[in-house]
Amino acid sequence: MHRYRASIVFALLTILIIPLLTPSDSVVEAQSAPAATSKVLVTYTQAPGASAATARSDAEWAVGSVLGKVTHSYESFALLAAEVPANSLGSLANSPYIARVEPDGIVKATDLELDNSWGVQRIGAGLVHAYNKGTGVKVAIVDTGVDMSHFELDGNFVGGFDFVNGDSDPFDDNGHGTHVAGTVCAEDNESGVVGVAPECALYAYKVLASDGFGLWSDIVAAMDRAIIDDIDVVNMSLGGSSAPAAVRDAMIAATDAWILIVASAGNEGFGGAGSTVGFPGVFPEVIAVAATTQSDGRASFSSTGPEVELAAPGFGITSSVPGGGFASFSGDSPPSQGHRWPLLMSQDLERSSLRRVFRMRMATAG
Repeated sequence: MHRYRASIVFALLTILIIPLLTPSDSVVEAQSAPAATSKVLVTYTQAPGASAATARSDAEWAVGSVLGKVTHSYESFALLAAEVPANSLGSLANSPYIARVEPDGIVKATDLELDNSWGVQRIGAGLVHAYNKGTGVKVAIVDTGVDMSHFELDGNFVGGFDFVNGDSDPFDDNGHGTHVAGTVCAEDNESGVVGVAPECALYAYKVLASDGFGLWSDIVAAMDRAIIDDIDVVNMSLGGSSAPAAVRDAMIAATDAWILIVASAGNEGFGGAGSTVGFPGVFPEVIAVAATTQSDGRASFSSTGPEVELAAPGFGITSSVPGGGFASFSGDSPPSQGHRWPLLMSQDLERSSLRRVFRMRMATAG
């Protein structure tokens, strides 16, 4: 009897212990579920005497040591974009190879309302096209991409990159970027519309997805590429309510590389007072452009504040859209005044003087 009871007890213990020694599939899945990750911008240090490649390698090792993954490295900046386990951010920030870890953030296209090139006429660009069409000036549209097959753009399109999908085809699946590109670079071909600089060299850096939203890390990647491509003017018709410090660093590096950066002031000015300019327009390195109407008044939506450097037509201007057509939208993205930069740059002015000359020629706002 005792032996029978002992056998039953042993069997029960075996049933209870074996699952602890050999977990079920559901337990294994629970234990191996991936930890929550955060998208971050990682600024790294470069020790005296160390090469840039060594500093980047050390930073990549630091990210890997906390089980993170580098999603983008930059040629022109001491910076990495990465996905890192949220519970390891502190450890990464404390690495001797790392200077700063910041959350990546969301940026979106600035809505625009641009009516058959009236803005181009208002700023007087048409008057100078007989002798100045911005020939060869490299303009990068940092936006949703461009329909490079559009008959108003195909002759000026040079190249670009899609940072959203990681390929060399920056096709516009939203429409915003193509609209902006037409305002700047639509060809003077006696049909459709004409851009401010109809003979510019057009580059497209796609940083916003089909829904018009993107990440600051891709904006930084576009600035990095602009430096490599020796771009003259960068146009950003986008913005956010805040930005990592690494974005400002990228703007500084780009201006140090003699790139002029133009951005929309934003569409948060319905109150008509206060400082409502979005990022990156608030940065001193960026020329923030507000929108005006056909009566030269401030568009009701256009952001206000001391950071606004210029105001220009941004209401009711028709431009190109994907598929070979045309449309009018609404907002300030940035308007035609800001797009006149290629005409000034084609005059071989010193870039340090361009802002001063531009202010003398155009109406300022703030």
